[in-house]
Amino acid sequence: RLRRAEAWEDRFPEVMHCQTVLLFGKERPLTFVRGGKGVFVRNKRGVPRAVEALCGEAFLQMVAQWKERMGVVCGTISFQYAKTLWGTCDAECNLRFNRAAMMLPPELCDYLIVHELAHCNFRNHGEGFHRFVARFLPDERERGKKLAEYSFLLSIYRE
Repeated sequence: RLRRAEAWEDRFPEVMHCQTVLLFGKERPLTFVRGGKGVFVRNKRGVPRAVEALCGEAFLQMVAQWKERMGVVCGTISFQYAKTLWGTCDAECNLRFNRAAMMLPPELCDYLIVHELAHCNFRNHGEGFHRFVARFLPDERERGKKLAEYSFLLSIYRE
């Protein structure tokens, strides 16, 4: 785990030191301010909420497009910031996505959304689940591995 963090330190040093933030996989300057107009971050723990304010609507549109394409019906969709999970789907098919998901590149957002929507039809990660996901994302296993490489985003703003 330490080596993975060091690799991200080399690849995104400004993100790791909270000088920039990833918005749909693209680095953007991060400014800590106190007052004025717009979206503000008082400290690095506020970054996930700021990201949601900037990208939440676009992410919800992505979910709506995938719901229609997959023919899946789900309950509510909400955001939270969790230390270990990118997303969850409960027994009523309510989806919760980690605010850090909006920092991922779009192809990984797609993977996460399709993965969680698939849980509305398949409660576990069995063979049927993976076949269903692969109908929409044939490279789903590779995307899952790539998503794991971004796990540093789950803890960087918790300190």
